[in-house]
Amino acid sequence: MKMCKKASALLLTLLLVSVMVGCGKTAAPAPTTAPATTAAAEMATGTYTLYNVTGEKLTELYLYETGSDKGENRIPDGMKNNKKLVLTYDAAADAALTLEYVTESGVSAKFETLHIEEVPIAMQSVDATSGATPIRFGVPEDTGSYKLVNTTGTTVSELYVYLNGGEKGENLAGSGMEDGASVDFSITAPVDASLTVEFTTEADGTKTFETLHIENVTVNLLAADAMSGATPIQFAF
Repeated sequence: MKMCKKASALLLTLLLVSVMVGCGKTAAPAPTTAPATTAAAEMATGTYTLYNVTGEKLTELYLYETGSDKGENRIPDGMKNNKKLVLTYDAAADAALTLEYVTESGVSAKFETLHIEEVPIAMQSVDATSGATPIRFGVPEDTGSYKLVNTTGTTVSELYVYLNGGEKGENLAGSGMEDGASVDFSITAPVDASLTVEFTTEADGTKTFETLHIENVTVNLLAADAMSGATPIQFAF
């Protein structure tokens, strides 16, 4: 009988110890996972509208992460002066890029701290650069000069040259522009601007040409029967 009581007491003690140990344990916290940083959040796209205002044709153009291989020439066929090109580049949002270009005369230029952003860039001639910076941010401007010649065979009563979407401005024909007469006109505007040439004669009414570029050129105003297709002007460089 005494042995049973001792056994019962021992069993009760063991049970109490087991319960106490169990109560003293704390559940391990569920593992937490830090928010995953996705590639989309880390990456960004830079968009660059590049204008060649070096004064000559470009033969090579590269855009690459600074310190890495320059990769392919982005203009295998070259890039004429006053032309533009839009390039995009995907990289880490804090990456530094290098813009490098070479002119037809062999002059090379490089800018190594371009950010991932959306920006217009003027690629300048080395002679036109300030310090060691061969580029300028913003849309560059240039001056277009035009000699407009009346070859219609009759008097031009009205003549305008203006930026597309802008005001016509003054009548360049004045009180009338006789056949064979000419007038000079110049305008400073963004290099990628388009202009309209508009002129009126009694015989043919009003004719327009809406894709004149910023350039230096002679423009012949044509009679209707001398037009090539629907083009009322002729360039004489």
